[in-house]
Amino acid sequence: MKEKLKLVAVTKNDIKKALAENTYWQESKYIPFSKSKAAWLLRNDRIDDNDVCAILGLEGQILVSFIFMIPDIIRTENGLRKIYWSLRWWVIDKHKDTILPTYTRKKSLKAINNQIIVRYLGEEVEAFYEKQPFTKVGSRRRFFIVFSLDANLILLKKPTLHFLKPILKFFEKLSFKTIQILNKRIASKKKGVYTYQYLEELDNETWEFLKQHTIDDIVPKTMEYVNWQIDNTQYENIESNSQKHICLVGSISNKIGNTSLSILVKGTVVGFLSYYINGSEFIVRYFVFDNDFRSICVDALMENFIKSNSIVLQTENDFLGQEIKKRYHKIFSREKNIVSLVHNDLNINALTIRDHDGQFA
Repeated sequence: MKEKLKLVAVTKNDIKKALAENTYWQESKYIPFSKSKAAWLLRNDRIDDNDVCAILGLEGQILVSFIFMIPDIIRTENGLRKIYWSLRWWVIDKHKDTILPTYTRKKSLKAINNQIIVRYLGEEVEAFYEKQPFTKVGSRRRFFIVFSLDANLILLKKPTLHFLKPILKFFEKLSFKTIQILNKRIASKKKGVYTYQYLEELDNETWEFLKQHTIDDIVPKTMEYVNWQIDNTQYENIESNSQKHICLVGSISNKIGNTSLSILVKGTVVGFLSYYINGSEFIVRYFVFDNDFRSICVDALMENFIKSNSIVLQTENDFLGQEIKKRYHKIFSREKNIVSLVHNDLNINALTIRDHDGQFA
């Protein structure tokens, strides 16, 4: 018998209850987010108890559609305003060509009175938004920089080369090690000039530096907010074969986590870096620097990238992307022009979205 479909708006209070009763983490192959991510959401004091954080489409107990949103505050010409970052819109394959994707999205807009910013407009949903009352804002570039051959990717695109897999794997390892050695030499040239300090949470000196350099951000920063944003307890590292569910908000993996550090010259903070690793990807969340020491901050970031044994670096920081391309060895790089969307009910025609604004990977 076919299960009846229902759409459920999930508030912060609902997430509290779900954690207590293990609601979302039982039967379904797909889960909206991990328990650690759910607990992390509850620690954000910008999210009120009745704020909607997700829309779930359910057939019985099976998750078939999902929209993930994080309430936040932005600066506008008329003062501070509450908005919702839309970060994930997913529909199970069997319903992708039905009315369910549109139905789920419209339910989410109604639940938050259209106070929405879509941080990243993907090509697969562009046609939908063109017909809706949204305005494009926050144009910027996203850099993907690759530092090793990828044998699996080559074989995926050219299956006929499968008989060459051992040779391709050899060249993958060779390219990875060679580029690491070359880049390590570049990153270490000024190693004696700076030091860095790893942080579980911001210390007072780092916060004072960060506060000065984010004063014009559209999202007002506080020490508590940034500590919540970079909190590593939102992730779960588990063995690949022990993962029972597919988590739609990436927070469970065999190699996942956030690392944050301050960069110092003669004991003074000159930079702050926070990055997120998921598998072989190294995603820069915060790259904030004193202009006089920006080259040093790039080297500190690259030193950490090399130590992480990651293959792909992703950033929306234009200076960082260009500088790495210019100074460091790589296999190839790609740039993508991306935009965000604001609903016209917000009455906002322009926004400057920095790499760390609305960044909740």
